[in-house]
Amino acid sequence: MDDGRELIQGVDQDLLETSLPRLGGAVLVLYGKHKGVFGNLVEKDMEKETGVILDADNHALLNVHLKQIAEYIRDPSYVGFELVGESKQFLTTYTFGTHTAKHTFCKVCGITSFYMPRSNPDGVAVSFRCVDPGTLTHVEIKHFDGRNWESSYDQTSIASASKLD
Repeated sequence: MDDGRELIQGVDQDLLETSLPRLGGAVLVLYGKHKGVFGNLVEKDMEKETGVILDADNHALLNVHLKQIAEYIRDPSYVGFELVGESKQFLTTYTFGTHTAKHTFCKVCGITSFYMPRSNPDGVAVSFRCVDPGTLTHVEIKHFDGRNWESSYDQTSIASASKLD
């Protein structure tokens, strides 16, 4: 089984949209320097939650997130996304531009473990490197041009990634 570890380390910045089917009933654990502090994603219905889209923005402002890719989760409550324990005290949120996207950072290490994306404000994007690689069964890369965000958004189906069927 390919758990995606090799792909995570070898992803180019321009490979920006990815589909990640998950193991049936698996719990995706967010991790970093303080594993488990941010939360868990629990599958509620694998029949309805069949695939997700990933996106990484290549705007110069975000280049600090080297090779970061994020998984679009459909409606956060639908897949059981919630912050656990006292994790909120470690988080801060930043917005810019249209203020539609809500970028959430850890106050301790600075990682963006998840955010509410501009393209899918009804969903949550979870940073690829914050997902336990053991929960991934397949990674499919699709292209999204973050430097030309508006035209890429219009030409792709990325907005549908957070919509329930």
